[in-house]
Amino acid sequence: MNLRSLQAAGAAVLLGAAMSVVAFATPASAGCARGYYDWDKLPVGKLFDGSNVNIRTGPFLSCGVVGTGQLSHSVDFWCYTTGDTVTRNDETMRTWTFVRDTTNGATGWVADLFLDYNGSGYSC
Repeated sequence: MNLRSLQAAGAAVLLGAAMSVVAFATPASAGCARGYYDWDKLPVGKLFDGSNVNIRTGPFLSCGVVGTGQLSHSVDFWCYTTGDTVTRNDETMRTWTFVRDTTNGATGWVADLFLDYNGSGYSC
């Protein structure tokens, strides 16, 4: 193995390690991954803006559903990112907020059109 190959392999290992740390520090916005979140820093008491709102593993319609929020549920907002485009009542948005449904404990991504105040005001 030559020096250039060793350098490339070392860089790949370092990049992989750095990406692992990032994936667990903040909500993953590029896929359907989930991680650890510091819920003590969240605004609380927000509500879903509808019933049977899908809570997903990522900000894309193809990501799995981990729970459903109801109009009566309280929800904690974390941060928002862009994802799939969602249309509701003639309004279209591409932003999604990472949430925790405090009623049923489900955590994941919800399209901002289904959250009061259109979701979080903090970018991931």
